Amino acid sequence: MRCDLKGRYIYASPHLEKMTGIPSHQYIGKRLGEMQLARDLPADNERVALLRKALDTVIGTGIPEQVSICAPDVNGDSRWLELRLVPERDVSGATVSVLAICRDTTEQKAAEAALKNLNATLEARVEARTLELKRANLDLKTFADTASHDLRAPLRAIAGFVNLISEQEGDRLSENGREMLGRVSASATKLSNLINAILIYSHAGQSSLSRELVPMGPLAREVAEELIAQPSNVRIEIADLPFAYGDVTMLRQIFQNLVSNAIKFSSVRAEPRIEVKWRREDEQVVYYVRDNGVGFDTRYAHKLCSMFQRLHREVEFPSSGVGLAIVKRLVERHGGRVWAESQLGQGATFFFTLANERTGDKASASPPHSSA
Repeated sequence: MRCDLKGRYIYASPHLEKMTGIPSHQYIGKRLGEMQLARDLPADNERVALLRKALDTVIGTGIPEQVSICAPDVNGDSRWLELRLVPERDVSGATVSVLAICRDTTEQKAAEAALKNLNATLEARVEARTLELKRANLDLKTFADTASHDLRAPLRAIAGFVNLISEQEGDRLSENGREMLGRVSASATKLSNLINAILIYSHAGQSSLSRELVPMGPLAREVAEELIAQPSNVRIEIADLPFAYGDVTMLRQIFQNLVSNAIKFSSVRAEPRIEVKWRREDEQVVYYVRDNGVGFDTRYAHKLCSMFQRLHREVEFPSSGVGLAIVKRLVERHGGRVWAESQLGQGATFFFTLANERTGDKASASPPHSSA
């Protein structure tokens, strides 16, 4: 539409006629708000006042204005319209009329409302899910602590009685009896180790992260020195690893579990070889621990980081079945992920990434430079 300086229609578009059901020529000479719909609908004084104010502003200042209104169409349905009011000038530069360019934004408004509603729903679902996870973690911690307390006492009793029998009655036991007593002692030790592993897993999801810049290379070397007794035939190569921003205790636990895993499964080789290195993928630092051990069938790789899952027989490679689950939990606490690649008889490689939450980026290949 087009209006003169008194706010009267001097042109009404076919779109306006289609929307209101009023012939375009009937608008000419009328002011905004004087024409209503063909149907008997009440006037919207607020909308008319908004339009007139915008029109007066354009006429008075010569500066374009934009206004969004909700108006009923010929069927009485609400339509959202975005009007840009532009001054039209004569050759001297004086404003002589105002042109209103209209855009129907009803679908856009509906989409925005739907998106807002969806976001609100998602936020509620995320909040509920977060609360559910907190409760689950608390339940796990409570169970683990209770199990630890309730099971350790009878375990200590079992170990104590086994030692007493071995010391006081050992000479009178048959060879078969001593063997069975040894199995009881070994089973008690295994159960104690399993309880410790469950507690570590529980605390991995509960304890707070104390973040700092961690030199991953020296940390991995320190862990390797603790795990590999000297002299040893295990050859381990540790590269100059990129720094990471994270909890040093948790990162140490990740290396301990992965390196000890590599040592265990490569122990069958005459010359066990382990590599602790890194590579860059899509601007992301990927750390990995590789061994030349027995490997595993990649069809079952998805089971590796689950609780109590083993891909090898217990008699061959004893374990609690919790170590890799702990690694997965600690890596995920740092915003990263863990995965493995392998072939039977050709070793295995475990990869993990870490998100640098201080900057929102991934771990950097070098420590940040300090400024004077």
